[in-house]
Amino acid sequence: MKRIIAALALVLTLALPGMAAAEGTGMYLAPKFLMSIQSTGNTERTDALAGSGVDSYSQFTLGGAFALGYDFWPQQMLPLRAEIEFALRGNNEKTWSDGGQYINEVKGTWNSSTLFANLFWDFHNDTAFTPYVGAGLGMAFNYVGYDFTDNNGNKFSADDRFTNFAWNVGAGVAYNFNENFAVDASYRFVGLGYNEVSATSNGRKYEIGNRPYNNEFMVGLRFAF
Repeated sequence: MKRIIAALALVLTLALPGMAAAEGTGMYLAPKFLMSIQSTGNTERTDALAGSGVDSYSQFTLGGAFALGYDFWPQQMLPLRAEIEFALRGNNEKTWSDGGQYINEVKGTWNSSTLFANLFWDFHNDTAFTPYVGAGLGMAFNYVGYDFTDNNGNKFSADDRFTNFAWNVGAGVAYNFNENFAVDASYRFVGLGYNEVSATSNGRKYEIGNRPYNNEFMVGLRFAF
């Protein structure tokens, strides 16, 4: 970790003088570090899972994102930014061992990556801090998987991948070192659509549906060019 921080500091030290001398075009690159509380949302299940304990679940995970953006302020003096952003997140995992009527254990695994078109409104002022609000629309690429063990020790699974409509809304603040480099911190809520998987074993249908969402905190860099 210390080596990574030292390397990042060296890159910034070498890059900042040249960036400060450059004339802004409005374009920028933005790598972001994600701290995400991923939730399965409301969970629906068939009667065959009665007593299994399967329910809504939330977990803190880490991830990263990268965005290509355009800031309308340098050229048009309009406090608006537009971004295309792709984000990856770690897996959300949970095991229930409550011992239901038919099922002894269920292990769930969930994952979401997103592709967003984001818009931000910046509140420029006389300080180096620029608050902003933003929202985005796009797609969520969700994975949902459940591994079941019934009361006789038989194992089976249900899993699938989904491409859903997704959206986000949030707010943050950027600290501008100069016209070409900024650090920002933000929060956003992300809606990820609806997922449903099912499996059949011994003539019984095991079906689970959920509507996942994330509460996300991000720290990012913004390199303008």
